[in-house]
Amino acid sequence: MIECPQQHSAQLAAKAAGLTAQELWLHYFSVGGNLRAFELDAYLHGAYPLPAGERNLVAHALNEMIDALPPRPKAAFDDELALPEPLQDQVLRASLGGPQSDGDEMDLP
Repeated sequence: MIECPQQHSAQLAAKAAGLTAQELWLHYFSVGGNLRAFELDAYLHGAYPLPAGERNLVAHALNEMIDALPPRPKAAFDDELALPEPLQDQVLRASLGGPQSDGDEMDLP
């Protein structure tokens, strides 16, 4: 098995995002990639080396897909939990990228 740090990074990022090699290949191809789907899959599994330019294009496509994913829930800080409950809800929605209630801005004490 051939592996380089950039390949390993792509493999971990795709797995953490829950993206399949086929999903990545479709986006990679749409941004100008030339690999066939099985070559990209083999690359992600460390079995097919790529030149730097192709590795960077894979990373670019993968990062675009990750950026398009919905934000993940984040843990609250203690001082956020000490806020009155309506403000706690606003802080949690803001950390998830959701809308504020009634379009109001958050007024923190």
